[in-house]
Amino acid sequence: MLGVKDDLILKCATGFGGGVGARGSLCGVISGSVMVIGMQKGRGREDDMSVALETYLRCSRLMTWFNDEFGSERCSDLTGGVDFRDPEQLAKYYESGHQKCVEMAGKTAAKLAELLE
Repeated sequence: MLGVKDDLILKCATGFGGGVGARGSLCGVISGSVMVIGMQKGRGREDDMSVALETYLRCSRLMTWFNDEFGSERCSDLTGGVDFRDPEQLAKYYESGHQKCVEMAGKTAAKLAELLE
Protein backbone atom coordinates (compact mmCIF):
# COMPACT_ATOMS: atom_id res chain seq x y z
CA MET A 1 0.00 0.00 0.00
CA LEU A 2 2.71 2.49 0.96
CA GLY A 3 5.60 1.13 -1.07
CA VAL A 4 8.03 1.57 1.83
CA LYS A 5 10.48 -1.30 2.08
CA ASP A 6 12.99 -0.24 4.72
CA ASP A 7 12.71 -0.16 8.50
CA LEU A 8 12.43 3.63 8.85
CA ILE A 9 8.69 3.70 9.54
CA LEU A 10 8.93 0.80 11.99
CA LYS A 11 11.77 2.58 13.78
CA CYS A 12 9.84 5.86 13.88
CA ALA A 13 6.75 4.13 15.26
CA THR A 14 8.49 2.03 17.93
CA GLY A 15 7.92 4.60 20.66
CA PHE A 16 4.17 4.50 20.10
CA GLY A 17 3.98 0.92 21.43
CA GLY A 18 2.17 0.15 24.65
CA GLY A 19 0.25 3.39 24.48
CA VAL A 20 3.12 5.81 23.68
CA GLY A 21 6.24 4.96 25.61
CA ALA A 22 4.48 1.97 27.21
CA ARG A 23 2.43 4.34 29.39
CA GLY A 24 -0.99 2.98 28.45
CA SER A 25 -2.08 6.11 26.62
CA LEU A 26 -3.13 6.33 22.94
CA CYS A 27 -3.30 2.91 21.26
CA GLY A 28 -0.41 2.31 18.86
CA VAL A 29 -2.86 1.08 16.23
CA ILE A 30 -4.29 4.60 16.13
CA SER A 31 -0.86 6.24 16.14
CA GLY A 32 0.32 4.08 13.27
CA SER A 33 -2.88 4.67 11.33
CA VAL A 34 -2.51 8.42 11.73
CA MET A 35 1.03 8.13 10.35
CA VAL A 36 -0.29 6.25 7.32
CA ILE A 37 -3.03 8.83 6.71
CA GLY A 38 -0.39 11.54 6.87
CA MET A 39 1.91 9.70 4.48
CA GLN A 40 -0.88 9.27 1.93
CA LYS A 41 -2.95 12.41 2.36
CA GLY A 42 -0.91 14.81 4.49
CA ARG A 43 0.15 18.35 3.70
CA GLY A 44 3.48 19.04 2.03
CA ARG A 45 5.39 22.31 2.15
CA GLU A 46 3.69 23.58 -0.99
CA ASP A 47 0.13 22.62 0.01
CA ASP A 48 -2.34 24.99 1.59
CA MET A 49 -4.04 24.36 4.92
CA SER A 50 -7.12 22.83 3.28
CA VAL A 51 -5.02 19.69 2.76
CA ALA A 52 -4.17 19.67 6.46
CA LEU A 53 -7.82 20.13 7.38
CA GLU A 54 -8.88 17.17 5.25
CA THR A 55 -6.18 15.08 6.92
CA TYR A 56 -7.39 16.15 10.37
CA LEU A 57 -10.93 15.15 9.43
CA ARG A 58 -9.82 11.72 8.20
CA CYS A 59 -7.94 11.17 11.46
CA SER A 60 -10.94 12.32 13.45
CA ARG A 61 -13.20 9.91 11.59
CA LEU A 62 -10.74 7.11 12.30
CA MET A 63 -10.68 7.89 16.02
CA THR A 64 -14.47 8.13 16.25
CA TRP A 65 -14.80 4.77 14.49
CA PHE A 66 -12.10 3.20 16.70
CA ASN A 67 -13.80 4.35 19.91
CA ASP A 68 -17.17 3.10 18.69
CA GLU A 69 -15.70 -0.24 17.58
CA PHE A 70 -13.46 -1.00 20.57
CA GLY A 71 -14.81 1.18 23.38
CA SER A 72 -11.69 3.23 24.05
CA GLU A 73 -8.59 4.68 22.44
CA ARG A 74 -6.44 4.05 25.52
CA CYS A 75 -4.05 1.11 25.42
CA SER A 76 -4.49 0.41 29.13
CA ASP A 77 -8.27 0.11 28.71
CA LEU A 78 -7.96 -2.06 25.61
CA THR A 79 -5.41 -4.49 27.08
CA GLY A 80 -6.92 -4.89 30.53
CA GLY A 81 -4.33 -2.70 32.23
CA VAL A 82 -1.12 -4.39 31.09
CA ASP A 83 1.90 -2.34 32.20
CA PHE A 84 4.18 -2.64 29.19
CA ARG A 85 7.06 -1.15 31.21
CA ASP A 86 7.05 -4.23 33.46
CA PRO A 87 9.16 -6.94 31.77
CA GLU A 88 7.13 -9.77 33.34
CA GLN A 89 3.77 -8.33 32.23
CA LEU A 90 5.17 -7.58 28.79
CA ALA A 91 6.50 -11.12 28.37
CA LYS A 92 3.23 -12.64 29.59
CA TYR A 93 1.23 -10.46 27.19
CA TYR A 94 3.34 -11.46 24.18
CA GLU A 95 3.35 -15.12 25.19
CA SER A 96 -0.46 -15.00 25.18
CA GLY A 97 -0.37 -14.09 21.48
CA HIS A 98 -1.69 -10.55 22.12
CA GLN A 99 -4.77 -11.42 20.06
CA LYS A 100 -6.68 -8.28 21.02
CA CYS A 101 -4.02 -6.05 19.44
CA VAL A 102 -3.85 -8.28 16.37
CA GLU A 103 -7.63 -8.13 15.98
CA MET A 104 -7.73 -4.35 16.41
CA ALA A 105 -4.88 -3.88 13.93
CA GLY A 106 -6.63 -6.00 11.30
CA LYS A 107 -9.99 -4.28 11.63
CA THR A 108 -8.37 -0.86 11.71
CA ALA A 109 -6.30 -1.61 8.60
CA ALA A 110 -9.53 -2.36 6.73
CA LYS A 111 -11.08 0.89 7.96
CA LEU A 112 -7.91 2.77 7.09
CA ALA A 113 -8.05 1.51 3.51
CA GLU A 114 -11.62 2.79 3.31
CA LEU A 115 -10.63 6.22 4.68
CA LEU A 116 -7.83 6.53 2.15
CA GLU A 117 -10.08 5.99 -0.89
